[in-house]
Amino acid sequence: MKSEKETIYDYAAELKLLAFKEELECTLSLAAEENWNHLQFLTELLGKESARRRECRRRSRIRSAGFPQMKYLHELVMEDMPKEAQVILPELETLDFIRQGRNLVLLLLLTKSGAIINKRGI
Repeated sequence: MKSEKETIYDYAAELKLLAFKEELECTLSLAAEENWNHLQFLTELLGKESARRRECRRRSRIRSAGFPQMKYLHELVMEDMPKEAQVILPELETLDFIRQGRNLVLLLLLTKSGAIINKRGI
C-alpha cells in the first residue's frame, strides 16, 4: 500500500503539477516548523505551482514569437542606430517599462537595398 506522500506524488504527476513534486518535501517541512494549517500549506504549494507555470508561459511566448535572434541593450552600437532609436535607448536602459508592466516590441523593416523604412519602440 502506498504512503500518502507517494499518492500525492502520483496525483501531481498525473495532473502535471511539477512544483508539487519538486516542492512537496520542503513545503511540508516548513509547514511543520511553522505550524501551518491546511489552507496555508495549500496556498504556499499552489503559489509555487502558479509561479512555475507563469515562468513557463513567459518562456513559451518568447520562444513562439519566432524572433530571429535575441539582442541585449549592451550589445547595441548607438552610432549604428537610427536617430529615433538613439533617442529612446536611454529610456529603455532604465527598464522602467518592465516595472510599469509595459510590453516592448521593436520592429525594423528593411528594403532590398538595406534602407530602413519603418521603426517603432515601446
